Amino acid sequence: MKRMLVVIAGLVLAGCGVVLAPVDPALVIEAQRRFPDATEVELLRGREVLRTKCAQCHGVRDPRAYDEKAWTFYVGEMSARATLTSVDKQALLRYALVARDAPLPP
Repeated sequence: MKRMLVVIAGLVLAGCGVVLAPVDPALVIEAQRRFPDATEVELLRGREVLRTKCAQCHGVRDPRAYDEKAWTFYVGEMSARATLTSVDKQALLRYALVARDAPLPP
């Protein structure tokens, strides 16, 4: 039991300090430059998948930590384990790729 609490605490702390880019109008515009059919709802979904599904095992990951090739690989590899739908997978990848180039919030 004590070991389980230590593991859980470690997972929680792994995500501390990561500030995810908010889905604001500037991020939506940037996403639409890259992905013309991107929507605010899709980006919000992608942010939520990163914050919840991915964080269950890895903590919250900063989108800046990986380049496009790595994000594409990891999302492809982990989507089955995380039981992501194709919609979740696309939303996560689009959010991560656009958020990695977004300015940090103040």
